[in-house]
Amino acid sequence: LPTITGDCKTIISTIPTATDNCAGIINATTVDPLNYSLPGNYTITWNYNDGNGNTESQTQNIVITAIELPTTTSPTQTFCSQENANLTNITIIGQNIKCYDATGGNLIPNTTVLINGTTYYASQTINGCESLRIPVLVNIQNTSAPTGNATQSFCATQNATLNKIDIVGTDLKWYATKTSTNALTTSALLVDGTKYFATQTINGCESVDRFQVSISLISTLNANN
Repeated sequence: LPTITGDCKTIISTIPTATDNCAGIINATTVDPLNYSLPGNYTITWNYNDGNGNTESQTQNIVITAIELPTTTSPTQTFCSQENANLTNITIIGQNIKCYDATGGNLIPNTTVLINGTTYYASQTINGCESLRIPVLVNIQNTSAPTGNATQSFCATQNATLNKIDIVGTDLKWYATKTSTNALTTSALLVDGTKYFATQTINGCESVDRFQVSISLISTLNANN
């Protein structure tokens, strides 16, 4: 019998027959399933009986193909803590994406807020057939503020700028207040008695907290002869 190839909605409706010299056309019977939804290779054993004690059987192969897996830009994806990212923010390429809490776990809603260190499992559904699932590990980046001395002094004659302040951090940005959104240029001259606020950015995530530095400019008078 010919091999039948199908998908998750395959129903075997063509019943094979045999011709008997006495009984004529005999329809095959089987105890094997005729409905298939899961990918895999299956075998149907068809049985023939002419009612006079004569029997015969033959097998037929069934191949149920799997739906292609969705793809992702990276198996580990990073989000900033202040994003409050949910499942829709994970980059998954495919159709009718569904996310689960395990490979054989429960479907979870797209509004689910992502949790640091958690692996989510995504499938795609094409023509009503759902694929297996791929894992995506989520990393929530909570960037800390840079560090350094909270009070720093410079000679007034130095004409020191923001980039001369000594702090430790990555991709530093300076602000005039704790809440201002417009970053200062690093070439801005320091002003005596002014407080500046610095953030650092790691993996594209800027720290929410800001490190405060108070600046003193020292003017030294020339001694009289």
